[in-house]
Amino acid sequence: MSAQRRHFHTRVISAIVILIAITLVMIPGIEDEGVVYGYGGGGGGGGGGAPTNQNWGVCIDGNCDRGNVNFWGTTLDNFWAVSNDISIYIPKYTDMKGPENSRLTGFNAYEIDDPPSPPSGYQVLAAFDFNPDGATFDPGITINIKFDEGDIPAGKTPVIAYYNETKGEWEFIEGTIQDGQAVFTITHCSIYGLLVQAAPAPTSTPSGGTPTPAPTDDGGGLGIGAIIGIVIAALVVLAIVVYIFLGKKYGWKKTGGSA
Repeated sequence: MSAQRRHFHTRVISAIVILIAITLVMIPGIEDEGVVYGYGGGGGGGGGGAPTNQNWGVCIDGNCDRGNVNFWGTTLDNFWAVSNDISIYIPKYTDMKGPENSRLTGFNAYEIDDPPSPPSGYQVLAAFDFNPDGATFDPGITINIKFDEGDIPAGKTPVIAYYNETKGEWEFIEGTIQDGQAVFTITHCSIYGLLVQAAPAPTSTPSGGTPTPAPTDDGGGLGIGAIIGIVIAALVVLAIVVYIFLGKKYGWKKTGGSA
């Protein structure tokens, strides 16, 4: 084969490879007479005009937003999913990977009623499980969790945390908390939630009003030892007085009789 023919074949092969690459990138957006072609559930047709490609979705408890993701898992649209207490925003051109760096075929979150135990002194206000496990986002996606400020103990501020399953414990992360909303960014799926320090236990008071304090010995009055001492002293004095009186009485009679 001549050098010119080899050069021609090389250029043809290169052009085919480039064409395939461009096609793979553009597949989720290709539309032909109202029919949409794409990966993961794109489909068809007419009626109210050409439909948009819906080959990928982000869902919260069944509330989903669908849009375009290319062959490599890069978003070609901005994604929003909104529920009563949480919203998720995935910006356009976010690179999303599933477990083991595979193409992510979907993403969802749901609130859990029995979250992992919080650190000592804390309680869980709300917790959501984001899955599939092992999914990653580059750049990170934005999460907004709403909470009732009336559930926060006086003087306490909620903190944002995620549950590290490897360590089996909650870890605090950065974010913004204001006006009953917590806004933060995640780069991987896990359990995320809001924690707050628990209110101190109230001091119990017996029914019937304020308890009466027990009486205390303030040192006033005479003790039993002092009373006994006084009695003994009085008896001694009395004995001395009687002894002197009788002595004088009988002594004078005896003296007078001998004279």
